[in-house]
Formats: sequence, C-alpha cells, structure tokens
Amino acid sequence: MSTTNHATIEIASGDFLDVRTFAIKQGINQLFHIDVRAVSRSLDIDFDEVIGKPASFRLRTSQASPTWQSICSQIEQVRADAQGLATYTLTLQPRAWLMTQRKNYRIFQFETELDIVKKMLGEWGIEFEERLDPANYKPRKYRCQYAETDFAFLSRMLEDAGASYYFEQRDDKTVLILDDAPHARELQKPGLRFHDEPNTTLDEAFVTRVAIRQRVRPGKVTIGDLDYRKPSTNQPSLAATGGLPQEQALEQFHYEPGAFLFKQSGGGGSTPTADDRGSSRTDEQLGNVKTQNRLHGKRGSAKRISFESNALDLVPGVIASVSNHPHRTLGADRSLLVTEALIEGDHDGDWRVHAEVVPTDIPYKPDTKTARPKVTGLESASVVGPSGEEIHTDEYGRVRLQFHWDREGKRDETSSCWVPTSQPWAGAGFGGVNLPRIGQEVLVEFLGGDPDRPVVVGRVFTETQPPPYKLPDFKKVSGLRSESSPRLVTGAADGSSTGLSSMGGLLGGQASTLGSGGIAETLNHPFFQAKSPDQQTHSFAGNEVSLFDQPGKQQMYLQAERDMNVVVKNTQTAVVSNARSTRVGTDDVLGVNHKQLNVIGNNQTTSVGGDRYMSVVGTQTHDVTGDIIDCGQKDRVYDTTNTFASAAKVHHLISEEKIILQVGSSTIVMQPNFIVIQADDVFINPGAEATQKAANGERPEKPEEKAAREQKAKDAALEKERARTAWERMNNDYKKMPESHRERMSEERTAEYMKRRWQTHYQSQGGYLGNGNGDRIYNGIQSGDYKLD
Repeated sequence: MSTTNHATIEIASGDFLDVRTFAIKQGINQLFHIDVRAVSRSLDIDFDEVIGKPASFRLRTSQASPTWQSICSQIEQVRADAQGLATYTLTLQPRAWLMTQRKNYRIFQFETELDIVKKMLGEWGIEFEERLDPANYKPRKYRCQYAETDFAFLSRMLEDAGASYYFEQRDDKTVLILDDAPHARELQKPGLRFHDEPNTTLDEAFVTRVAIRQRVRPGKVTIGDLDYRKPSTNQPSLAATGGLPQEQALEQFHYEPGAFLFKQSGGGGSTPTADDRGSSRTDEQLGNVKTQNRLHGKRGSAKRISFESNALDLVPGVIASVSNHPHRTLGADRSLLVTEALIEGDHDGDWRVHAEVVPTDIPYKPDTKTARPKVTGLESASVVGPSGEEIHTDEYGRVRLQFHWDREGKRDETSSCWVPTSQPWAGAGFGGVNLPRIGQEVLVEFLGGDPDRPVVVGRVFTETQPPPYKLPDFKKVSGLRSESSPRLVTGAADGSSTGLSSMGGLLGGQASTLGSGGIAETLNHPFFQAKSPDQQTHSFAGNEVSLFDQPGKQQMYLQAERDMNVVVKNTQTAVVSNARSTRVGTDDVLGVNHKQLNVIGNNQTTSVGGDRYMSVVGTQTHDVTGDIIDCGQKDRVYDTTNTFASAAKVHHLISEEKIILQVGSSTIVMQPNFIVIQADDVFINPGAEATQKAANGERPEKPEEKAAREQKAKDAALEKERARTAWERMNNDYKKMPESHRERMSEERTAEYMKRRWQTHYQSQGGYLGNGNGDRIYNGIQSGDYKLD
C-alpha cells in the first residue's frame, strides 16, 4: 500500500532517528513489543541516556496518529557507514515491562487480587483504567509473592481473578486497561469487508487471507477445595462444563486448597481469635464464578480466526465484525474480539496488519499460564505476636510468623496469617500440644509447595534461643523442660517485678522485649540453663522431665513448678526396689474409695506433732495378738452416734468418785453412797414389747395413749368408707339421669350437681361436712390426694 503517512520515534537522549522498518506486536494479557530499525547521523548515541528511559513511537495516518508511550529496553548500533550514517535497532516496551526485571518476596493479607494488582501498578507509577465488576471480587486472607517477578505475580493474580489487561493509545499517552469482560464491549469496527484478492487502491478497511481454526479443548473443569472448618466428607468441589458433548468428557481437575475462601462480613462464626483480623469462609457463589472463569480460560483458544487487514486500529480489546465471507463463523452479526495484532511497516509507508480474533459468544477469560511458584525444602522463620505477649495463638493452636525474606513485615501479629503447627498427634479433642512462643525459631514447610500454605513442622535452637542444658557438657541429658509465662518482666535494679520471674536484679534492670517479635538478648545467660544433670533445678519457673544416661548414675528427674495432678483411671502399680522418701511441706490428703491394705514387714512408728483425728464410716477392727496399752495424760472420751457395745468375760468399771449415765435429759448418777435416777417417765418391768421398743430407741406407749391411737385409726377408716360409698352413689345418680338432661347441662352445672349429690350421700351416712371437712375430702378425691382404696 502506498501512502505518505510515516512513523517516528523519540528517545530520551534527544537524538534524531529516522525509522526504516518497524514491527508492533500487541495482545490481550501481553506486554506490547515494538522492534524498530532506524538510521541517524548521531554516530555515538549515549546508550546510558536511552536504556530504561521513556521513549515513544508514533504512526501518522490521515485518520489518526496512535502513539505508544513506552521505555527503551534495548538499543543496538548495527552499522556505521562512511557517509556518516549509523544504523540502530531498538526495542520498546511498556513501562510495565520493568516489572519483569524485579524479583521479590512479599505478603498481602485480606486484599482482593485486584487490590494487589492496583497497589503494584501504583508503586510502579503505571496509569491504568478499570472496567471491572466489583461484585466478583472479595478479599483473600493471604497471598504470597515468593521468589517471582512483580510481573509474574501480577499476572498470576489477574489470572486467578479472571481479569485481563491490554493497552490503549490515547492523546500522547498509553493506558493499561483492566477488563474482566472484554468480549462484552461495544462493537467498534463493524462490517470489515472480506476481499480474497484486495485491490491496493481500495480506500475502505478490509480483511483478507482469513484462516479459521477450531481445535479440541477441555469441556469440563472441576476445582476441589479444602476447608479445615468442614468435615472431611463435605469438602467443597465445584464444576463447570461447556463445549461439544465429546469435549465435556475431557475434564481437568484442579485441587486448590483455599480456592473458594474469601473474606466475609460480620465475623462469620465462633472463632474470634482466629478471625481477629477478618473471617475467611467458603463462598460457593464466587467459587462458581472462579470455576466458570477457569473453564472459559481453557476454552478461549478453541476457536481462533486470523486475517490480514489495512485497519491500523484493529488492536487488542477492539470488537469488530467481518462481512462478505462464506463461513458461518463470520458475518456482520458475528462480533469478534481482537486478541492479538501485529503491525509491520517500513519508511515507504507499506504497512500490514495481522490480527487474531475470537468469537464473543464465549466469555473471554485469561488462561492460567503463569506458573505458581513451588517452595522446595524447609525454611526457617521467627514466631511473632503482639507487643507484651509471649504466647500468641488462636483456637486451632496456630501461630504467626516473620519470614526472614519478608522485608515489609513488622515482626508483630500482622506479619503473616495464622500458620498451623505440626503436633505429635492431633485428634478430636485429644492429641499433643506444644505451642511455639514468640521469638522462637521454627522450621516451616509449605503444603504442596504452595507459598500461600505454610505449616510449622519443627523448631531449632539458636544463639538467642539456647538449649535448656549446657552443651556439650550435658550431652547425656535428654528431656523436656517448659517455661512459665510471662517469662521476662522488666523491672528496677532492685529486682522488683509484677510477674512470675523478676529479671531486673540479675540483668541490671535492663529491659528484655519479647513482644512484637523481639528476642531477649540475654537468653544465653547461664541463669536460663540447668546447673547439672543431677540437680536440674533451674533459676526460673518451669516444669521438667529429664533423663540422665551416664552408666552408674542413670536418673530420671521430674519437676512440677507448682501443682501436679495425676489421674489413673484403673490400676496403678509402683515398685521401689530400695528406699523411698517422701516429704510434704504442708498437708497430705489420701482418699481411697474402696479398700486400703498396708503391709509392713517390720516395725511401724507414727509421730504426730499435733492432734490426730480418725473417721471410720463402717466398722473399725483392731486385731492385736499381744497387749493393747493406751496411755493418756488427760481425759479420754468415747463419742458414738449409735450403740456402744463391749464384750468380755469380765467387764469391770471402777471409778473413785462417780459414774454418770446420761441419755438426753434422762440421767443415772452413781455416787459412792447413793444412786439417783431422773427421767420424765420411768418404766419398771413394762413387759417384753415395751422393753424391745425402748432397746430400739422408741418410747413405750402408756395404756391411754395406745387406746387413743387405735380409736383414731377406726375413725379414719369409717370416714374413708363413707366417702367411697357417697362417691359410688353420686356416679350412679348421674348415670341414671336422662341423657337429654346431661347434654343440656354445662360443665359448671354438672360439677355443681355432682358435688351436691356426693355431700347428700356422705351426710346421709353420718358424715360430718362442717369446718371445710366435706370440701377437703371431695376436692382431695378429685385431685387424687385423697385415696379411696
């Protein structure tokens, strides 16, 4: 094609370059790339003033003058001739290309993928425009840029979110467009006419050399998630299908733990500590969107159309249509999205456009082509948390970490997400628990190599976190030693403190910080280590189990810093082959619910410094084959709540002064010269029955009392017989009443009738109704309190 239009290039050094040839390659989800060959009378351009600095490339046509604002990523002088002309080749790329040259490690928390992308673009000073549906994006709990370039991480975030990017040229500036539905934009180039052999004199925009391609692509995508809050049998798994029936059998299954976890509003549940910075829960609605996006990304290349054209504005992101072509895929009513464009030309104005397009009836989404970084091996990190705390954990025993590669972390509770900690074993309400503490060094592995899924798998000692036993001196000692928390309390030089351990006096009143990820610099002080294997007492609070394995001196040491509780739910057996010594500083309490047997092969001596008290609920038996000698300096008192019995061949009680027998107010006093008997009633020879009652603790009845009791029983029996007879007659009266009369009576009248009939029959037998007696009996019968049987 012949034209007077031309191409120009400007570089930061200001040297003039005359463009000879150029090629502009552009695409959706691609950085544009411009290769330029130019000549200049500047034979010695200062490359330092060009490389990495702004450059622009412009095409001048009669319709428009698109300009690509960019940076020069490469310049090369390929010739310097005798006529004073130098030939240069240059590569121009968008400013975003610089992101491919910076590799980093960063952590982003509770931000959407698009928030992360926009933050990074802002840091690089890249102008962008959003064409996004905000309803499709919610914050993610944790995203990690791990040993990848800024551009690779940005691309990965966009692919994960289902958003595309491309560049638009406007009024001497280039704008990056973020678009999650480029296929849904307005038609901009309608009816591009197809010509098989176009005439070079045509002034209209046309297309030629059309190639239509269709290939087999997966027709089903399934994403499996892992949500630790859900039962293992109810883990989320979402699927999306599309394409031809034969393609839907071609499933791609992706196992991506956390794929459907998004930040929820309102807290989201019963774990306030785990959700202290926001709750992350499974969102099936966004999960379905993500799965559909993944399928569309895989199927985006199923149908492709390529052609050549003379329309320079066929650039990525433009919607066009092609008319006058016989294939059903093309037509004026068939919209096409330009996904790639290559513009080639020379200084004579012979410019060619090669474009690739896809039908817009399938949503256009980016394919997940950017590789997710894989972490191989272990890493170390420091446990961190809020200032002033030593142990920082949530309901699941997770901790927060500061990775050594994280240059932005503040060594506090915001440095990472909650990270699971491997334990000896873990079950439903049982298992082993040992939580890493702030400042400790831990070993971290990443599940599936995913940097977004760290897990603590081990701990290591360091110079600032030394072993509990001085090594290698005590290399034969193995054990477990805990530490009370709070551990260090800053104080005055006199050692005053409000914590469990005062370090002020020992360390000269210097502060030791553990919060905010700080590590006490004095932890390798001898104060913190056990003094010897056979004297494991260390100088500050903690529990310990240690084993010393030197031949001839083997020892197991057990220390409870304060209380020790031991529970044996069945039998406990302890064998001590030599002496045993037990010292109790204050009280000693032994409770045995059944039997206790003490067998002593020799003498037993018990020394009680104060009083001795013994309580026996059942029978106490002393079986002594020799004599029993009780020696008391003062009084001896026998106190029993029941019978006191003594059996012997001869029972001889001797008192020099008196004997007193007293039961309540009844008393017998024996003096050397008289006997006194005092009681309310005195029964002498009352008979066997009365005597047995008295022996059983009952007072015998007097004759008149017995007669009154028997008469009362007769009266009660007669009253019950009258009441039962009256009740039966009352019911018979009611049954004899004509049914029509009963039906006309209300419940109140029926109840009143029944009561009157019962009173009449009861009184006719000589029953007494006065003083409420009749009401008491009648109401009692109705309620069931007065039994007639």
